Amino acid sequence: DYAGRRIVVIGSGATAVTLVPSLAERAEHVTMLQRSPTYIASLPGTNPLTRLIRKVLPRRWQGSVLRWTNALATQASFKLSKRRPALVKRVLRKGIERELPPGYDIDTHFSPRYDPWDQRLCVVPDGDLFRSIREGSAEVVTDRVDSFIPTGLRLASGRELDADIIVTATGLELLFL
Repeated sequence: DYAGRRIVVIGSGATAVTLVPSLAERAEHVTMLQRSPTYIASLPGTNPLTRLIRKVLPRRWQGSVLRWTNALATQASFKLSKRRPALVKRVLRKGIERELPPGYDIDTHFSPRYDPWDQRLCVVPDGDLFRSIREGSAEVVTDRVDSFIPTGLRLASGRELDADIIVTATGLELLFL
């Protein structure tokens, strides 16, 4: 039971950005600790195109059309990112600026050093991560772990993060074949 507890989630990938707002609903406070930022985009939890396709197409075609539509949209995003990375960076940043309070330090916490799609782009369903940040139930800290201490973590900067629970969401190791 983590209700009313202080939680630090270490990581900034898909697991972390979906876990943090979910935990923030009941925790006292959740901190997403990342070594470096990840590109994050807010998308609707339910694709409006899905609703349209389900209204106009026969059931037997819906799955195939939705899979192809999603695959083609992802490919288009990838190709645009490779051809016009500066444009995609601006679009992603504008989306984040709309989601966060004025003056939020986007450069530190949401501006990766690499181009979009050089690493995977994370999607935040319905902007729930950003909503948790706006409401103050979650925060993003960009720093490195120096050590674990009895009250939580000491960061390389010297800052200490209080934590009752620490979750490592630091990636997966894919074993191909």
